[in-house]
Amino acid sequence: MKTLFSIVLCTFSFCYFAQKFYQVSYPGKYGLKDKKGKVLIKPKYDKVGRFSEGFASVQIGDKMSFINSLGKEIIPFGTYSYVGYFEKGICAVNVGGNLAEFNQVEWGAQESSGKWGFIDKTGKVVIPIKYDWVFGFKGDFAVYKLKNRWGFIDKKGEEVIPAKYDLIQSDIFDFSEDKLYMVRLNNKNSYLDRNGKEICPIIYDELFGFKKENGLSKVRIDKHFGYINKKGETIIQVKYEEISNFSQVIVAKLNNKWGIIDSLEKIIIPFEFDNLDRRSDDPILASKNNKWGCIDLKGNELIKFKYDLIRPFENGLAPVKLNEKWGFMDVNGNEIIPLIYDDTRMDYANDKKLKVTKEGKTFYINKTGEEIK
Repeated sequence: MKTLFSIVLCTFSFCYFAQKFYQVSYPGKYGLKDKKGKVLIKPKYDKVGRFSEGFASVQIGDKMSFINSLGKEIIPFGTYSYVGYFEKGICAVNVGGNLAEFNQVEWGAQESSGKWGFIDKTGKVVIPIKYDWVFGFKGDFAVYKLKNRWGFIDKKGEEVIPAKYDLIQSDIFDFSEDKLYMVRLNNKNSYLDRNGKEICPIIYDELFGFKKENGLSKVRIDKHFGYINKKGETIIQVKYEEISNFSQVIVAKLNNKWGIIDSLEKIIIPFEFDNLDRRSDDPILASKNNKWGCIDLKGNELIKFKYDLIRPFENGLAPVKLNEKWGFMDVNGNEIIPLIYDDTRMDYANDKKLKVTKEGKTFYINKTGEEIK
């Protein structure tokens, strides 16, 4: 299964640091100055990372080290192929890897050369450098990879969750304090909390991440979708062929027909439509028996089901098609621009202008149908 997630271990920040240090540069080289402009470290590094817990990574060529706020390097250049940043007193490091590989913006495969471990602020190795991959500590545990399997390790280096999973990933869509991990085993997926406990059985074919605004994750089993919460409880049954974002009103597809349910899964509009398209407070676009019209949230017909196609409303107008010709209607169903064009669209690249095609010519019109530049 193709995952939606990829992990970024560390990125460089070149302009402003949490401890009120600022970049000072000379063509191609970087140092640091304080907020009064006093140069603390003369420009000599190719890169300076962000400060974390009093230290920042620095790079010269393909070598890396750490500096403190006084500019002292705490480990010799070349000791490690890559250094991350400190979290809770320790930092991930790599030996035998390729720095150019680690500095990529996005790592999609969670694969790297060399071995990984952790050091403390004196440069002492506190967790053996033997792992194929590690993520920085979140809470009391860090994720590690060993012999192509994934588990959790604590700050003493004890493997508290054995390396048994095919993959462990951070949920990058969740920015809450109780952020969970995604895990995969035998091509099935679940979530782990920060203590390594599975919040639900490993049964899902796809996870879509927990959203901060509602604390729910869309999930998929086979060809069916639903929603679960962070306790692993099912909020919307995993039975719908398609389902929109979770809200008070949810557009869904069941038994090859579309309808609308509420957040308690009560049916608001029966599953009897061939298509439904609901966006904001505009009329709901709907099709039945190969004809399109518009309905409200009570299922009342607002615009007759007579069109061959209706595209979404923008700025109070929607392109409509009937008998192979296109025009525009307003939210009340009034055809304010006649259906005389071979095609009509909203041009999003040009301030949603009305773009039309007629007799091989493409041009823009205003809301009265007059051609404009």
